[in-house]
This record gives sequence, structure tokens and C-alpha cells, in this order.
Amino acid sequence: MVPASANPTRGGGNGGAGGSGEVSQSQLEDSGAPTSARSCGTATQHLLRRVCVLPDRAQSNTPTRYTPSSGGASGTSTPGVDFNSSGRISRSSLPAGGARQACRSLGRDEQRGELRAEFSKDGGTEDLDAVVPGRQKGRDSSLDALIRDNVSSDGRPSTCLSGSSIEDYIIGKQIGQGAYATVTFGLHKESNRKVAIKIYEKYKLLDPQRRKSVRCEIRLMERLRHPNIVVFHEALDTPKQIHLIMDFVGGGSLHHFLKKRPGRRTDDVVAKRLFYQVCQGIRYLHDRHIVHRDVKLENLLLDEAGMVKIIDFGFSTIVPPGKKLKIFCGTPSYMAPEIVARKEYAGFCADIWAMGVLLYALLCGSFPFRGQNDRDLYRKIVRGVFHIPEFVGDGARALLCRALTTDMTRRPTVDELLADQWLAAHREEAQQAGKASFP
Repeated sequence: MVPASANPTRGGGNGGAGGSGEVSQSQLEDSGAPTSARSCGTATQHLLRRVCVLPDRAQSNTPTRYTPSSGGASGTSTPGVDFNSSGRISRSSLPAGGARQACRSLGRDEQRGELRAEFSKDGGTEDLDAVVPGRQKGRDSSLDALIRDNVSSDGRPSTCLSGSSIEDYIIGKQIGQGAYATVTFGLHKESNRKVAIKIYEKYKLLDPQRRKSVRCEIRLMERLRHPNIVVFHEALDTPKQIHLIMDFVGGGSLHHFLKKRPGRRTDDVVAKRLFYQVCQGIRYLHDRHIVHRDVKLENLLLDEAGMVKIIDFGFSTIVPPGKKLKIFCGTPSYMAPEIVARKEYAGFCADIWAMGVLLYALLCGSFPFRGQNDRDLYRKIVRGVFHIPEFVGDGARALLCRALTTDMTRRPTVDELLADQWLAAHREEAQQAGKASFP
């Protein structure tokens, strides 16, 4: 049977909330939550360095350890005297008054349990663009300073990333939960448009890799326009949170769709219709050198018309031709052998493997690889031995075997999946069915 979701959605809306922590296979019956080896289950770093690039010279009213990025020995500043501040600051302090300023570095004092920050001009109130010469104003500068606003004390919404304000929206009930973000239902006050709001808490984004992922997620979603990808509207920046505003998709995830069906699986025709739409959306991404890296039932939503919408680009990245990836991330049950073996991998091939797991779940009501725990699961994935039930037809069986081959160089591209006889023979039917509601 299809196991319970690691990131359950409440209701039928957009539930993708980004990678959550590792969850054992025994707890979830082979349905792990998204995980990243760089961020899951690790203690907060004692000090987070280099939030932004600074001018070559600066002053501090407290002795401050620094390491010039241009080279040379580390040193300690003298209060009131210029020093070479360009680089990583190894000590931090919060100026009196808590005024919003351009942040040099941000860290967490584990003994005192508080955030500590070093600012470029003690007692000043200049913003990042004013302090850093030649820095481009606008969205990128605000986004690059995600963590800066976490130490703001005025409690008011800061400059947003799109020209709107979070106050333009009514924030409703939570519909999704992850380790780094939550997803809530929202309503745009002026247009009465229903939206899903993905909310990142900035204190959870201290890890540089997580901040980079959020920046990448926003920049990618701004560029995407496809019938099978959720529509992204804007990103809003507040003192303590980042809000991603996108269309509300009210039909629920494919995970919930399967839970309502006998045997928690679909017949051949419905599986074909759904999988065809997923392939169309992934082809659009791959054509633009974008790898999703978390294709799964929970990240595929159905709208009221039965159209599949791909969501959650928290692990997505742009991969230049020929480049291999190294980061260990994804959802355990959907991860390709090369990923769990900690090898360099081609992102597009990893997406194809995940799509094979997805198709297996649609047709069979379970996952092709199951283990008592993650280690056992990964061992079985690397072996690549799985059983296909007899009720699965020959065409689908052949496609599953192609997508789930352990040799990533032998896996089909998404174009080859779409050209496969099992899908091609019913292409017109699948295209028409994409516009119709499912039971």
C-alpha cells in the first residue's frame, strides 16, 4: 500500500514545504521525507560567517577578529580605527538600539542562546546598498540579505521583493509542513484570488546552502510558465520570514488521490494520463537545464480540472550540459542508486529514476524498493532488484524497467519516455484526458 506521507498536507492544497528531516523507513513504511546531507540532523554552527561582501575599509567600536579575503594574516581591529574588513569576520556583536543596518556577519551564541550580528557601521542606519559600493539595488540585494532582517527589532514588514506586501494577503490555515517552511492557504485582498503561501522562517536558514537553495528556488520559479507547473506570483520579504506566493491548487496531491482509490493504485489508463502530464512538465524543466530532484507523489497536485501541477522547487537547480552533481538530497524512496551511493550523478537521470518510482506507485500501490530503515532501503536501491505485479501490462512493465535501470547512462530521457510505445499509442487520449476531471 502507498504509505502515509512524510509531509502530510492538511486539506487539498499546495503542500510542498521543502525538505524535512530524515524519517526512518520503519516509521513511514518506505516513504521518507526529503533530506539533505548538508543540513539534516546537524547542530547549528557556532558562527555563520560572511553574509555579505563589505567595503575594503571599515571601523568597529569593539575589538573584532577578521580575515581579509584578499589575503594576508588575520588580525584584531582597534576601536575607531579603519581596518581591512573585506572578508570573513570571526567575532560578532550587536550594536545598541538594534537599528537596522547592513550586516557583516551573523552567528548564534550557543552559550547565551541568541543571535549575534556584526554591522558595517556601528550606530549607523545605512542599508546594504548604501554601504556596499557598486552593489546592484533591487530584488537580488534584498534576497542576498535574507538573514539580515532576522535581527530587525521594529517588527514591521521590510522592503518586499516584488513591489507588494504580505499585508496585501489574508493568511489562512496551514496546509503543509516541512523542516524549513510551512505552506498556508491565502487570499489576495484586492483580487480575491486564492493562493498558497510558502513561508520560510529566516532563523532556519542560517546554513549557507539553505539560503542558496531558497534564492535558487525563487529565481527558478519566476522563469517557469507551463500548464503542468504551479504558477508562481511573487516573493515577499519580511523581518523574520520569506513568503513565496503561488496559485492555490485545490484538488490535492497524487498521494491523496491514490489513498481514495481501491488498492491505492490506478488502472493503466488513468496512470497513463497522469504520468503523461508529469512527463510534459519535467520535459519543460529539462529543456531549460533545470533538474527538479524531488519528483514524488506529494509534489504533484491535481487542480479541479484534473491537471497535474508540479510544485516544490526547493531542491531544484540549473545544470549546465555535462556537469555532474554531488549534493545528497531528495526523498529516500525516490532517490537514484548513484545518489544513495554518494557518487557524482547526472541530475536529469536522477529525475528519470524518480519518475520510474512514481509510475510504479501509480500502477502498483507501493514502492519498488522498501527497507526496514534508510540503510536497508539504500542497499536495495543500489542492487536495483524489484518485482512488478502480474496485473501490470507489458507496455508499462517495459517502461518501468527502462526507467529503473541502475546504470544511469542507459535510462531514457524524458523525450524518450514520451515517445515510448506505452504512452505514444494513447498520446491523443492522454492529451484530452488532461483537461477532464478524474473520479
